[in-house]
Amino acid sequence: MTRHPGPAERLIFLDDVRLFAVLAVVALHTSAAYATFVPWWYVADHGKNAVLNLVLVVTDGFVMPTLFSIAGYFALSSLQRHGVADFLVGKLKRLGVPLVVVTLFFCPIISYVVLLGQGTTETYGHYWLRILPTALDWHLHLLTQESVPKMPNHLWAFYLWFLGMLLVFCGLLALLAAVFGRRTGRTAPSDAGFGLFAVWALLVALAEALGQVWIPDSRWVGFGAFFEFQPARAPLYLGMFLLGVYAWDRQWFSRHRIPGRVWLWGVATIAAYLGMMASGAANMAPGPKPVWIPCIHGLARTLVAVTVTGLLVAVGQRFWNRPGGVRASLAAASYDIYLLHLPLVVVAQYVLVRLDVPPLVKFAGIFLTATTVCWRASRLVSRGRRWLAPTGIVAVFGSCLLLWG
Repeated sequence: MTRHPGPAERLIFLDDVRLFAVLAVVALHTSAAYATFVPWWYVADHGKNAVLNLVLVVTDGFVMPTLFSIAGYFALSSLQRHGVADFLVGKLKRLGVPLVVVTLFFCPIISYVVLLGQGTTETYGHYWLRILPTALDWHLHLLTQESVPKMPNHLWAFYLWFLGMLLVFCGLLALLAAVFGRRTGRTAPSDAGFGLFAVWALLVALAEALGQVWIPDSRWVGFGAFFEFQPARAPLYLGMFLLGVYAWDRQWFSRHRIPGRVWLWGVATIAAYLGMMASGAANMAPGPKPVWIPCIHGLARTLVAVTVTGLLVAVGQRFWNRPGGVRASLAAASYDIYLLHLPLVVVAQYVLVRLDVPPLVKFAGIFLTATTVCWRASRLVSRGRRWLAPTGIVAVFGSCLLLWG
């Protein structure tokens, strides 16, 4: 009888894959201010560089699907170790509490920077008190390009939408476990189930294609202040989460290695990206378009998500599955880097907006600074100094009041 890997046997390379995806999220958000084709960003910097278009497209194609698939892989493991009730309590603590706290005390910095760019004279303290009651507004909001100017009038979770959606997915997984029961202590499957995985991936691709047909890719829906999602990509994110669950159930990585050489995954990834970029350009073109264009774009997006995740896993299994070092320290801080990075990035972009330096220099400086600050802050709190977390929140909020009133 073969066991699944427990906490002591954690697959180190998956932590590194997650770190890579989180750093790619930071790169995506940093490049958005300087790419040439982004219709709107929190900071309007006139310095643009087409090289950063590639950074934006490449990272946007895989980061969130990869993070959802890794979350799904570890979610089933946690559920089977702790049981439904403890699993849900643990997810509420790990996902729900940071979602609420960071939304209340860090995310308003982002929307206030938008107001500063619009020339506001309102102090930060007054602004925060003005939008705070909207935390209790649980209406459904349709977020489009036209609604952007009104965005600072409401409390938003912004980039933390990932936590809200992941919390919902974990709740659905726990519900399925409670209704249908869960298998424990079973004999390890002799078959990795790659054929069934391919069928499921195809179904996910078809669902994502339909999502792209029915709903514009740029449209977002918000429910209250803490839950936002992109309907056109929801089938892809749920599908990748469930593919991660399936991978853990079939004992991938611990018993079965994914098939194919690294270079084959690389070639497949390049081909998938070419298809996604071509269909994406056609999908974003103004005017009416045939229904097959968004459909092809949805299929290509799913193919990118699967191939890049496969490529990262193949690389990780071969080169990253080693403990210790700076990479391990960064990997341990990856969740905190995700939680804290965007307000730092947006403030830095605003501070540098009038500085006459090449956009690539701004991009590199902001990316490295935001990553380093978040990493060091995570290390401070993780070294038995949990009391520093609320102290840090108070310090950041107080700094905003001192800086902006």
